[in-house]
Amino acid sequence: MKDLLFFLRLAARRRLSWMLAGALLTFTTLLAGTALLTLSGWFISAAALAGLAGAGAVFNFFVPSAGVRFFAIGRILSRYGERLVTHEATLRVLADLRVWFFRKAIPLAPARLGGLRSGEVVARVTSDIEALDNLYLRAVAPAAAALLLTLIAAGFLALFEPRLALVLLAAMGLAGVAVPLLIARLARRSGKAQARAAAELRGAALDGLQGAPELLAHGASDRAASALESASLRLSVAQRRQASLGGLGGALILFTTGLALVLLLLIAAQAVAEGRLSPPLLAMAALLLLGVFEAAGPLARACQSLGQTRFAARRLRSLAETEPAVRDCESPQDLPPGGDLAFERVSFAYGPDAPPVLHDLSLTVTEGERVAILGESGSGKSTLAHLLLRLWDPQAGRVLLAGTDISRVRQAELHQRIAFLSQDTPIFSGSLRENLLLGDPEAEEARLWEALDQAGLADFVAQLPEGLESWVGETGVNLSGGQGRRLALARALLKPSAILLLDEPTQGLDASAERAFFATLAQAARGRTLVLITHAQHLEGCVERVYRLDKGRLQPAP
Repeated sequence: MKDLLFFLRLAARRRLSWMLAGALLTFTTLLAGTALLTLSGWFISAAALAGLAGAGAVFNFFVPSAGVRFFAIGRILSRYGERLVTHEATLRVLADLRVWFFRKAIPLAPARLGGLRSGEVVARVTSDIEALDNLYLRAVAPAAAALLLTLIAAGFLALFEPRLALVLLAAMGLAGVAVPLLIARLARRSGKAQARAAAELRGAALDGLQGAPELLAHGASDRAASALESASLRLSVAQRRQASLGGLGGALILFTTGLALVLLLLIAAQAVAEGRLSPPLLAMAALLLLGVFEAAGPLARACQSLGQTRFAARRLRSLAETEPAVRDCESPQDLPPGGDLAFERVSFAYGPDAPPVLHDLSLTVTEGERVAILGESGSGKSTLAHLLLRLWDPQAGRVLLAGTDISRVRQAELHQRIAFLSQDTPIFSGSLRENLLLGDPEAEEARLWEALDQAGLADFVAQLPEGLESWVGETGVNLSGGQGRRLALARALLKPSAILLLDEPTQGLDASAERAFFATLAQAARGRTLVLITHAQHLEGCVERVYRLDKGRLQPAP
């Protein structure tokens, strides 16, 4: 429960007013529905008895009929408001949780997230956070409304017959507390299994889609399909068990309702026979009980999914509370202006027992200079980029930017100074404009076209019927490989940074597209410090110095 309370407090920090308004409207809806049922039962019974009494009987039809209309209209309006406000509150809370999770997860990449599959991370961002909508929408708001309604209804019955109030309280204790807790206990294992299976299924599907070419090339598609089918089967089994428990909860509540109704009618009938209760009040009390019991059904369904929600909350919190590999120092200093950078006798390994990736490496790049670092895959080129971004700290030596040790400055300020383009920089499903604005959300139209021109993509975009509003599709499917890399370069150029850090920017491009990209890069990087990490060979005119990284050591390339 600690994990659920943690996320409930987290949601209430910013959205308490929305959550309280939703809970109040939920209560108002239940109250109006119960009052409508109760008043209608009394009205019909009293009117029937008045008719049987003969012509001399006096009965006021107008006030009760007005009350019926009032509660009927009020229930409709409050139901609409409840749906609107509670769902708006839930969507706002989920949006806040996604932002909170991203802020917690970003410092963990790649050191702490490297052991997770991309599909698993996506599952936590999507399905685990979505599972938390049960916490407020289906548990907290209905439970608070049901409790308040029960107390008011019991107090109302106590005015006529205290024993009726005791029956209502005891029955709602069973249906609204005991049954939901029993279902929650029984559903704990299947709810956890459902959450885990859903995450595994989503991860397996995403991994299969992203790695489809490699799976087909290595003949592993059948094995991936089998893993997907197994995850789907586990999810189906867990869902069937959850559905069975939901049916059990509904049956127990229905049984409790019937038992309470019989007991209430017996007590009310005795009171009528003794003259302590008028006959119309018997019908009123019975229908009041039925109206109050409408609030018990959602509680059992909410507790049915509580296991899934708790498991999702625990997974999210465990990842969010993971200690990052690097943190800002206690008293960070401001980063001076400039684009000079230097590696001073840097050594690095990915663990105390791991072999060194970089050994006693030194490199100096002056502001505005363009440098390329070549090397085979696994030679440590990407590690060099990660150390410059301070995703890890070296075990020995220092990395300097503008003459300042980057371990002494704020990471946010460091990342603002560097525009990073990796080999797997994503193109998002959206328009060209939306993808470009990720580089600089405040960039004006002219600046966007300037970046496209620097990246050699302006002529292509100008020919498109919708221009910057053209849809690029999922992962840039509507663009060629070269066009996608140029779009990513234009986005990097939009970032107002002194250093361009490019890690294998031509990955996946053919030789002609690679040459064209580097020819564009030479012009686009003018005036900025450029560090180009690549295994490509066609660098004529693009850079001023070329180094080769081999076995953790850096040497000038011939």
